[in-house]
Amino acid sequence: MIPATMNLTLYRGDYYGWRVRLWSDEARTVPYDLTDHTVASQIREKPGDTTAYLVELNCEITLPNIIDVAIDETQWETAPPKSGVWDLEITDVLGHPLTPLGGSVKVIADVTKVTANPLTPVLESISPLTTPQNQAVEVHVFGTGFTRLTQLYQDDDLYGLIGWISDTEFKFSNFHIDVLGVKTLWVVSEDGTSNEITYEVIP
Repeated sequence: MIPATMNLTLYRGDYYGWRVRLWSDEARTVPYDLTDHTVASQIREKPGDTTAYLVELNCEITLPNIIDVAIDETQWETAPPKSGVWDLEITDVLGHPLTPLGGSVKVIADVTKVTANPLTPVLESISPLTTPQNQAVEVHVFGTGFTRLTQLYQDDDLYGLIGWISDTEFKFSNFHIDVLGVKTLWVVSEDGTSNEITYEVIP
């Protein structure tokens, strides 16, 4: 089957949806029966490209002959603003692939960046769990959602900006080390306030 041509121009980050109807005859009077068929669609940089696809499109069959194809805003998150090619491939009940539609894809880079789901920081673990009294120790905290502007608090006192290592790790020198006992930590970033985690100053 030689695919019919449908070239796409997409603005990166936006939602798009298309409805495709398949027919068994040129007059388009006999619906093509999609019972027990599967369908897939991808955007790649070029035909025959075996590297990772740029975008996997959502595909849904409605019997007897309708395929809804869509791309939503979440699918663009890991996709670079590259142009390429696409096609729509169905596999029949015997496992034979058929490609009814395809074409070029022009992707226009978007401008506005809106965070739909802010990444609130989460504290997961701390090392070491204990530090000696009156001895400065470098403490590492692990979790998610850390940025260079994340601020560290201990027992209601602001320590300052974290010693950012990555979005999953930061370090600081323990403080109030002259006072024995359990110390409670949490952080505040542009996206919210984390849970609490503890370590202990021991003799």
